[in-house]
Amino acid sequence: MNSPFKYGKVVTGDTFINRVDDINRIQNNINAGINTILISPRRWGKSSLIKQIEYLNNDKNVRYAFIDFFNIRTEQDFLEKYSREIIKCSISKKEELLQAGRNFFQRITPSFSFGADPVNDFSVNFAWSEAQKRKDEIINLPQVIAEKKGIKIVVCIDEFQNITRLDNHVYFEQELRSYWQHHENTSYCLY
Repeated sequence: MNSPFKYGKVVTGDTFINRVDDINRIQNNINAGINTILISPRRWGKSSLIKQIEYLNNDKNVRYAFIDFFNIRTEQDFLEKYSREIIKCSISKKEELLQAGRNFFQRITPSFSFGADPVNDFSVNFAWSEAQKRKDEIINLPQVIAEKKGIKIVVCIDEFQNITRLDNHVYFEQELRSYWQHHENTSYCLY
């Protein structure tokens, strides 16, 4: 007999069950631009909850960027993955992606590498010496894109507690907060 339940994987749609109050509360936070932190033991469905909220989203002007901090080991790695996911959620055409460096960065020059599907399979890299001097431009990227495109971006960071593995993590967390608190068109969901 096959179980109708899925365990150990992120689920959405028909396989996601209940948690209506949690969905409504988090969705209201997102709609109001309130940053949200979810804390619970591992394997309690935080990732599925956030993916279900994205799945239920009917507003094409709200875009979700997902970053998993689990495999991030350096600040540079975080900033590159952060940039990639922000750009990926906000761009749907190859032509836009090719112009992203010019349209969204003013003082830093990212390099892009593309796979078979350029819109979904690409990476963003920065010369780290240059990026360290212009981190504000990278951290503010979702707000810049949201303003230019007239959209709202929800940045979802899974396993955010792993920021403590980074060198100078306290300073970096303070740095993120100092910029994120001024973002009007971007909300953050950390879990």
